[in-house]
Amino acid sequence: MLFIVLGALAFGLASLMDWAALRQSRWLKPLLGLGAGALFLAGWIGVITTPPELKLPGWVSPLGWLGVAI
Repeated sequence: MLFIVLGALAFGLASLMDWAALRQSRWLKPLLGLGAGALFLAGWIGVITTPPELKLPGWVSPLGWLGVAI
């Protein structure tokens, strides 16, 4: 649930960054961009480092990564 909240906050900050770009704010746009990027990165690190709860056979993971690469 935490990762969904982080993603929603990052999306909200990215939307505010677009608003700041329309207002031509010189200091707010980069600040919101860094905040959205930091939240996005924190969410990805959390997803990658959290062990999966679903027990699958060992061959499924490489097959999934191959599908992501394609």
